[in-house]
Parts: sequence; C-alpha cells; structure tokens
Amino acid sequence: MRARVAIARVALALTLVFALCSSSASAQDEPHEPSVDPRAYESCSPREAPALERCAYVRENPLCARDVSFLPYLEWHYCALRGDAFASGMGATILTLGLFAALATTAERFFVPALKNVSRALRLSDDIAGATLLSFGNGAPDIFAQIAALSHRDAAESLALAVGAVTGAGTFIASFVFPCVIVIGVSRNGGEKLALNRWAFARDVGFYFVAAALACGFFLDGSVEAVEAASLFGLYLAYLFALLAKRRVRRVWNRVRSFFNDDSDSDSLEWSDDEDEMHEPMLEEVGQNRDDEAEEEREDVERADGERDEPESGDDHGTASTSDTDEARRPVVREIMNNLSHAFKKLKIPLITILRLTMPELGRSERLALREVIALPIVAPLFMLVATGILPGSMSLDAVCYGIAVSIFCSFILAHAWPHIDGMRSIRAVLTTLAFFQSVLWMNTVASEVVSLLSAIGKVSGVSEALLGATVLAWGNSVGDFVSNTVVAYEGNPNMAIAACFAGPLMNLLVGTSFGLLLHISQYGPVTGYVMPNELVLLCGGLLFALGYALIIIPLVHRWRIGKTAAYGMIAFYVLFSIIYALTSTHKIFAQPWIGPPQ
Repeated sequence: MRARVAIARVALALTLVFALCSSSASAQDEPHEPSVDPRAYESCSPREAPALERCAYVRENPLCARDVSFLPYLEWHYCALRGDAFASGMGATILTLGLFAALATTAERFFVPALKNVSRALRLSDDIAGATLLSFGNGAPDIFAQIAALSHRDAAESLALAVGAVTGAGTFIASFVFPCVIVIGVSRNGGEKLALNRWAFARDVGFYFVAAALACGFFLDGSVEAVEAASLFGLYLAYLFALLAKRRVRRVWNRVRSFFNDDSDSDSLEWSDDEDEMHEPMLEEVGQNRDDEAEEEREDVERADGERDEPESGDDHGTASTSDTDEARRPVVREIMNNLSHAFKKLKIPLITILRLTMPELGRSERLALREVIALPIVAPLFMLVATGILPGSMSLDAVCYGIAVSIFCSFILAHAWPHIDGMRSIRAVLTTLAFFQSVLWMNTVASEVVSLLSAIGKVSGVSEALLGATVLAWGNSVGDFVSNTVVAYEGNPNMAIAACFAGPLMNLLVGTSFGLLLHISQYGPVTGYVMPNELVLLCGGLLFALGYALIIIPLVHRWRIGKTAAYGMIAFYVLFSIIYALTSTHKIFAQPWIGPPQ
C-alpha cells in the first residue's frame, strides 16, 4: 500500500515537471529562414495591396505573422475565403463566442476552485489572496510580454510598447473591470452598495498610484537610469512588506491616527481584518463548493415554478387586463431562455471534456473519473509544451517520444494506484497545484488567441493601429483579468476580485517594467532622448485620474461604500476617455506634440 502511494506521488511529480525537463532537449538543426527580407515591409497593411495580391502579401510579409498566436486569421480571410467579408464575419463571431466561453468555463470550473483551495491551504484572507494568487494568475504572462517589449534596441519603440501596454491595460482595468466587479458584487450580495475592505483598498490603490506616478515621471523626463528602474522594483518589495506585514503596518497607522484624532467614536472606523475568522480546512474537499450552487439552482427552479403556478387575485380588473398579456408572455420567454441555456450547456460538453483531459476539475460533486486521471499524465504535459510554444519546432523527435513514453508509464502507475490514493490530502494538494497552473496557462493561451483575432479584424477592416491599440487590443490583453475577476466576484468574493484589479497591474508595472528596463540598460545603456507622444501622455493622465478617484473620492465622498451609480459613472468615463484617446492617436485632435519641438 505504502509503496503504491509513494510510486503514485513520484508519477504525479513527473507529470508536473516533465514539461520543464523536456524543454532542455536539443532543438532541430535546420532553422526556418524567412522567405523575404523583413526590412522590405514597414507594417502589415493588407488593404494597401491590390485585391488579387493580398493573399501573397499576408503570406510573404513576416510582420503579418508577428501577431499570429495559433491560427492564421489573415491567411484564412484572404486565401481560404478569398476576402469574403460575410463568411469571415460569421466565422469570427462564432470563434469569438467560443473563445470567451472557453475563458469563462476555465475560470469558473477550474481556476476559481483551485484558487479557493490554495487560499484555504495557505490560510490567506480574501484581499491577500487577490493581491497575490489571483494577480499572479492574471499578470504573470504579461510580465514576460513586458520584458520582451523592452528588449528592442530602439528605445523609442521599446518604451512606446511598454508604456502603452501597462498604462492602457491599467486604465481599462481601473476604469472598466473594477466597476464591473462592483456591479456584479452588489447584484450578487443583494445590497445597494458594496462595503470595501478599507486597509486593503487603500494599500493597493495607494501603491499603484505612486508606482504609476513614478513610472510616468521617469518616462516624461526623457531618460531612464538603472537607479530609477531599480527603484520601481524596490517599491514592489515595499508593497509586499505592507501586504504580508499588514497587522504591524496597521498598528502604526492606528497610533498615528489616534495621536491626531481624539474622537471617541474613532474605533468605528477601524479597518476590518478577517484573517482571524478564517477557520477553513487546509484543502477543500473535491466538489464541496458545488453543493451550494446546486442547492441554489434547485431553489431557483422551485421559485420559478411557484411564480408560474401562482393564481392572479383578479381584484383589479383594469390591472389584470393590462398584465394578462405580460403574464402570458413570461412563460414563453422563460421557456426560450431555458432552451437556449440547455443548448449552450450541450455545446460546452466537448469543450469541458477537452479541459478535463488537461487539468483536474475540482468543482464537481463527484470524484475524478479514472479515465481522466489516466489521461492527465499524457495530455497535460503535451498541452503545456504546445501552449508555451516549445512544441512543435523546438524539440527533437527523440525528446517527444521519450516524453510520451514517460507519460504512459506514469498513467500505468496511476491506473493501478488511484483507488488506494484517491482522497488523500497530499494528492489533492498536487491536483490543486496542477489545476491552478494549467488553468492560468489555458486562460493566457485563449486570451492571446482573442488578441490575435481582434488584431486580424482590425487589419482586415482597415482600422488604424493607434485606434486598434486604444480599443480592442487593450480589451483583448485584459480579457483574462476581466473574466477571472468578474467570475471571482460572482462566486461571492468581491474583495478578492477588487484586490486583483489593482494588484495585478501593479505587479506588471513594477516587476515587468523594472526588469525590462534593467535588461535594456544592461545591454544598450541608459535610455536617453526619449520624447513621449501625446497619446501616451494622455494614457498616463487617464490612469492617474482613475486611481486618484479611487484613492480620494471613494473614501471621502462614498465613505468606502460604492454602488452601481458610481460604477456606471466610471464606465462612462472610460468610454469618453477611449474616444478622446482614439482621436488623439489618429491626430484628429492635439496634433501638435505636447513635449518636444513642434512638428
């Protein structure tokens, strides 16, 4: 018995590390050379080419392949569909719905249960879990993208990509995702306003405001030194200290407040701390968090049936005659919605089956099926290699065959040992770790595909790069944050989602930008002579305005309780800001540069 348990643990460990070990295999000896010189093209603009030559243009232009994630959408449109706008539009619509369904399903059924299990195992409060685990899951891929954006030799191009990415995504999350989380949290809790965790909110927004101000100040100055880049990372270390040493920092703050405030009612304004109230088990039983949802669904069905069978009083003939039509329509509309929901659930079955083959689903009421356990050691590493770009092309055939043989061996061991180890605490910990990282990888892969699809739509429709970056690309880059944060808020953890709304972009800004700048400075020297364009100055201003509203107006005016009206106002601000940014990027307004000599 013990031998089987030990061997099964080794098999699961091999499953987790196989992708990392296999990445060190030798690459193939024949690298692929581009068919044309990349310098022959300045951009990917297929509409500028003649209609009959656009297929060859997108195939030969290496810049058109730069934004391709897995599927070559431009080649499909111009070569396979021969520029048929209707067919491409229908296909893009269906594919977009499928990608968003994959994001929502991954976040709801795999990421959130794993996140709850990890936070319970580490005994983390909602704000700390949102500022660490959830922000890491949302922002880890963006950090590497940020470092890659700053790796160009051209400082102007590097900083434009870096500043545009962090400030654009930050503005979108602070002005759109955050109010959406508020709306969902208020609706879910059934109250008029949502009470914020004062200490966590002030900590996250305050550090983010200081970080954004410092970064924009460095870029506006036109030069970035190594000391300035290192100071950004130092600020993140200070944030981690404030995050992990919350009680000590809060005690000092309360002493300062008590020194200047003699009001006897000041205790009512103490920041809440629910860490001592967390007495949850170290790891949630598989399927435990789905029981409440099933009960709620049964109550909703009974409530709907009761409303359908409830007789009308008939006391007021005028009111009854007016509402007869509405009462007759409601069952029809409800039946249509139920049929659509049932059809959507049927369509999601293949998607859920594929997801279960790559990671365990911890949110089901039943145990993991043996066939899924057997498939995990084989399919999970293969998906990791494909999603990270290692496979195909970067591994030899011998390495692939060796990895498959090891995976089959692990599956054979698990098939015999699983009945004896199912339900063990250590096994659930391994499954939770696998589900957490695999769901993060799935969401990043699907979000990258959404960005690639939206970029292709912009090129086909002729939308300018500036307008595309201000709208759909900013939304696409943050779609993972939007889906995961809103799902977490819908699951009853709005404070965790709010913490991730600010801690995730903060980590991207301080860690990704600082390391990227340090890498750029170490290779090419300090950044000098950079002139920030108007649209990036506007992005910095919009981000600081949104953070200033959250840092000042919400505590002083809303008294730490925010409702739907204020949330809708923030969304309206983002819509107006996006219009102004798009007009500025296309030089319709503010054509003259604000910084540097006039053109």
